[in-house]
Amino acid sequence: MSRLLNVENDVKKILEKEPIARKDDMYLYYLYCTRYGILNERAFVKAFRSKGFRKELGLAVFESVSRARRKLQQEYDYLKPSKEVQEARMNEQGEYIRYAINDNRKSTFKNFLDNQE
Repeated sequence: MSRLLNVENDVKKILEKEPIARKDDMYLYYLYCTRYGILNERAFVKAFRSKGFRKELGLAVFESVSRARRKLQQEYDYLKPSKEVQEARMNEQGEYIRYAINDNRKSTFKNFLDNQE
């Protein structure tokens, strides 16, 4: 649990100082890796290719950093991106939900929804 809290604290520091990272998870992860993982740009690419490399340096995975960003933006309005970015994210989320529900392969998500009452 303390590892996740450390990731959250690092992400919060970045979001406070770097407004662009509030709307771009890849840029956020780049800053996280290069500032707290002590990576240079060339080593950043290696972080995606090698699980052992990330573990060796104690870097969180991309998904953990992204989740921390979402959690912080839910808690702190000042860390949210612009209204345009928020609206675009909502539209993308709606599009994904429609895709998941209408999937012809009878997805797990659709099965879940069908069985809820």
